[in-house]
Amino acid sequence: MKDENLCGCTLLRMEDMENAFLCGFDYVEFMGKYLVSLSEQEFAVLKKQTERYPLKVYALNAYCPPEIRMTGDGFDLRQAKAYAAACAKRAGKLGVQFVGIGSPRSRSLLEGYDRALAIRQMKDFLKTTAEEFGHYGITVCVEPLAVCYSNFINYVWEAVRLVEEMDCENIKAVIDFYNMEHMGEGDLDLRKWMPYIVHAHISDDDGTPDMRSFFRPEKKTVHRQRIRRLYENGYTGAVSVEVDIPVDRKRAADTLQVMRLQRNFKNSEAPDSAQMDIRMQSSRKSIYNKCADRCEAELLMGGTGFVYKRPESYYKRSHYRSDTCAQHVSVSAEESR
Repeated sequence: MKDENLCGCTLLRMEDMENAFLCGFDYVEFMGKYLVSLSEQEFAVLKKQTERYPLKVYALNAYCPPEIRMTGDGFDLRQAKAYAAACAKRAGKLGVQFVGIGSPRSRSLLEGYDRALAIRQMKDFLKTTAEEFGHYGITVCVEPLAVCYSNFINYVWEAVRLVEEMDCENIKAVIDFYNMEHMGEGDLDLRKWMPYIVHAHISDDDGTPDMRSFFRPEKKTVHRQRIRRLYENGYTGAVSVEVDIPVDRKRAADTLQVMRLQRNFKNSEAPDSAQMDIRMQSSRKSIYNKCADRCEAELLMGGTGFVYKRPESYYKRSHYRSDTCAQHVSVSAEESR
């Protein structure tokens, strides 16, 4: 299957793999800092569970926690190298192909900080990180973030310029339509930058940037147009919906319909509203039939065997909110980038 036919979903927790699979996604993304936070035993359980589903762990988002500095005060290249080595090793074992470098709290700068110095630090960080991930054939992707998250590398052109200047085979860019929209770039013509863009994210939110979510009904047309235009402009990679909430099967399936349909129209004229409604209904029926078939197959096999339960100590780790219960873990957007 070509990458341009792939639709994925980011996950906050391993348990969401089942819903992502049942909805029909082709792959998932885990948070980089989530992988590194796991003990060896916990990671072994995660790897075993990922092998139960025909889903690629195609990419990582939310690369690192705030204490791993990319730029600014506290920048420590040796610490960054050690972290990259640990993350890359586990990503390699999962078959990851791309890792997005967003992590706003790791790169936001204090007022007055030397921007030229910040750029040099970022280049050193990316070079060191790319070297570690390069051992496993993984591409490191710079992500421009909206000013609501960070004050450093906010526009697509800034990320692309950094990639151009570094001229490294496994340093590219990932775009995020949610961030682009906040920066007034939601409908930007990306054709001239396509050689540098290898991955893409898209999402809506549930009222705040701290709660990115699946597509809202009133914005489906906007997302259809953006995804179609992305492929018409020469993009050949995959698209992930990046969310800060657990996978809601109904909302996720509705979002996936929009993502899949636009792949089919990328080389032709968009259908009128009546034709789109008919095709959407057909796609919805197809997706839910697929879910039903998978559920039935699992029942025939005696269930999924999905019995993994994290130790209580796991939920005390810093990347999870302390007030969430083990059955409904949620992570804020600021933490999940």
